[in-house]
Amino acid sequence: MYRLYCDNDCVCKNGARCHGFNGACECRPGWRGRACDVPWSEVVIVETPGDSVVKYIGTNLTLTCLAPHIHVANISWLHQAESNHNDTNLRIVEEAEMQNSSINFQPILESANGEYTCVVKAVDGGVMNATFVLGATECSPNYYGEACSQVCDCQYGGTCDRWEAGCLCPPGRRHGDRCEHTCAPGTFGLNCSKNCDCQNKTSCDVVNGTCICAEGQWG
Repeated sequence: MYRLYCDNDCVCKNGARCHGFNGACECRPGWRGRACDVPWSEVVIVETPGDSVVKYIGTNLTLTCLAPHIHVANISWLHQAESNHNDTNLRIVEEAEMQNSSINFQPILESANGEYTCVVKAVDGGVMNATFVLGATECSPNYYGEACSQVCDCQYGGTCDRWEAGCLCPPGRRHGDRCEHTCAPGTFGLNCSKNCDCQNKTSCDVVNGTCICAEGQWG
């Protein structure tokens, strides 16, 4: 059902999703057409989980190669490392005589980055492929280390330093274990690296250095 009062019937078929406002169909792999009822031979790589554009080091990922409406003879996975774009270094990571094939990253490591191409050879001799680019360079929030497997406990808006056992703190707080310490009097800014320029022993804002004047003073 769709529209404002959900009073229109969706026409989507074969597991397609129906847009809640205009009823447009979002077809699953292997189907096309207004109602997703037209078979379509194609090769598609589906990622699981697929709810995040950013892929983090240390998390799990599964790539599944689907070949709907193709009589498959063989499926091969090729990996081209991110640091080398020479075709002679393409590496077969898995071969299978099946309709679908998956490769798993448990967890994702930075060394696994690059292009993953699923090559499908059909019984009739045809060849089709699809490519997925993996480019994970960051840890998930609150994790650090080479494999992003260690947990940090940053507070007050701080973020983990991937290579150090500490937190990168926002302006006004000192880098350290959890960003629990504010800048010492007379200092402000990122990692409290700047000195206040206030007169008459007046303190300054630890974030931006603005002087906090006492009653009867200004400037």
